[in-house]
Amino acid sequence: MSMFAAVVTTEERMITAYNKRRLSLVIHNNGTARVFVSQDPANIAANGFPLDPGWSIGLQTVEGDEPALPIYGVSSSGSQDVRVVEQYGKLESEAV
Repeated sequence: MSMFAAVVTTEERMITAYNKRRLSLVIHNNGTARVFVSQDPANIAANGFPLDPGWSIGLQTVEGDEPALPIYGVSSSGSQDVRVVEQYGKLESEAV
């Protein structure tokens, strides 16, 4: 498991890079303004998932999500504190 903080600003940026071993991902808006997150870097504010302060989003492979894909973010105002938790495991093709 990996936990880290990231800063999301009014300029679109990558929060997490692609990682094929990531099985789950939680992003929590620990800031004071809304942030938007998306797996598509194009027009995140208009098309991304909104996270108000104190809100989180979780993605899990077992639920059919794609947490391995990169996640991009942008804030509606200023620099926002975002917390990330990633969980890793063996790929199904690597299981014995």
